[in-house]
Amino acid sequence: MDRNQQSSSTSLLFREGETIAEILQAYQKLVAIATDRITNKVSVGQAAHNDMAMKLETQRLIKGVENLLALTRRIRELWIVGPIRRPDDGGRQLEETIEADVRSVTEILNQLRSNVRQQSVTAGGGYGQYVVGPLSKPPVLGPAAPIAAPQQPISDAAGSNTSSGSQGNGTA
Repeated sequence: MDRNQQSSSTSLLFREGETIAEILQAYQKLVAIATDRITNKVSVGQAAHNDMAMKLETQRLIKGVENLLALTRRIRELWIVGPIRRPDDGGRQLEETIEADVRSVTEILNQLRSNVRQQSVTAGGGYGQYVVGPLSKPPVLGPAAPIAAPQQPISDAAGSNTSSGSQGNGTA
């Protein structure tokens, strides 16, 4: 364990202890304020003071819990990702290793896709082939998109073809 990592973990443990102490103090004060004796001689000003003090201690309690959550998130980040490395800590070699791994995984995925496509063509009777090319943009639907004219002639309700000009019993 590196000396900086050791001091960092000590700092995180210290921050955890401080945060938990703040939460406990806020909770203790909140309970003390909430359990004050109410007598006939308590004024409206005292009730307002207790209300404000309870709101203040509740906010301290919430802030302490938020700080504790942020600390646990930071610990999880350090646990999963690891500490931030300096460029002179072998970062270049690590980057090259990561790039090589990415290339090999990409090649494996491309091979798997090719195999699945070939199986689909074979399952369909062997007709057709997959062609990989650039993707075209999807058509824009909505008020700005022009409506395309129909490609085939439209038949009316009687079944006759209006574009052929024949009238009659519905046979073509």
